[in-house]
Amino acid sequence: MSSVDEYVGDARIYTRVSKFEPNQKSTEDQETDCHEVARSNGRRVVKVYREEPGTSAYQEWVRRPESRPSEPRTSIRPVDLLDLECATKPSVRHCSRGGLFVSVVVGVRYCVCMEFLKVAGKSIQRPSIEEEDLADEVAAFRGDFELEAVRVQQGDQSGVTGEGSISVALVSDVDLSESRLSPLELSDVRFDEVNLANAVLSDVTARRVDFLRCQAIGLRFSVGQASDLYAEDCRFDYATFRIEQVKNAVVFRRCSFREAVFVGDLSNVVFDECEMPQVEFEATRASGCDLTTSRLSDVSGLLTLRGARIEAVQANFLGAQFAKEAGLTVAG
Repeated sequence: MSSVDEYVGDARIYTRVSKFEPNQKSTEDQETDCHEVARSNGRRVVKVYREEPGTSAYQEWVRRPESRPSEPRTSIRPVDLLDLECATKPSVRHCSRGGLFVSVVVGVRYCVCMEFLKVAGKSIQRPSIEEEDLADEVAAFRGDFELEAVRVQQGDQSGVTGEGSISVALVSDVDLSESRLSPLELSDVRFDEVNLANAVLSDVTARRVDFLRCQAIGLRFSVGQASDLYAEDCRFDYATFRIEQVKNAVVFRRCSFREAVFVGDLSNVVFDECEMPQVEFEATRASGCDLTTSRLSDVSGLLTLRGARIEAVQANFLGAQFAKEAGLTVAG
């Protein structure tokens, strides 16, 4: 790739030599091949795990999480953590499964499926979750919590105050209204039909996070970094979003934002078929922001959206508001 900005995500490489297979490539040659596979798939290599004779990269992933404090912890398999895995004999097959684009990199022992969604020219990676590997867990967000590889279904957690992390998890039909969660680290998480009304989620780091059919009226959401965040059919009326940095893309699809406020980095944020009456923008960056399919009415802060995209018909409709914010007097 000619520029880091062109990469669509990270990759980790795993190489090994099996004593059961003759005439294998060395781990060095495997790594060279794997780098090429990652590059051709638009992935930036951030970590290489080599399983040399007498060592075990698999053990490093699974059995000794304390040896890699900066990496996500797991008790499942290496593939559940990888955005893209290039194993000992890298080859790539592309297929469509259930209408979803799936990229499979196949090796001797492992493969990994990645689900992507492309909206308005932006490609985001969805959470990597294997439901059959999740353990059922009761809803418990009060105080310190660390939820990993779990399924949390139902539960009244309204008004709780807590801090912690959620990774590789499904959270559904949980009442988190009026809750205050800070700091909060989210990685490969799907929230489905969760009540977030008047909740405060602050000091958030979000990587590959879905919000589906959530009621979030009055939500206050403050995120330091949002990477591959997706929301669909959610109600965010009267909500406030503060985003310090967008990495890759953020997509809101068919969401309601009546009198919502957006502050900070809106670069590469897509509003797809959203209702946005009386929304207030206070953007610090907006390059790549796409509003072309959403309904805008009586919005303010348009002049902060330098670099955002709108349709010609929207420009005509919003002309008076642009003039007003620019301090112009429109005669007649």
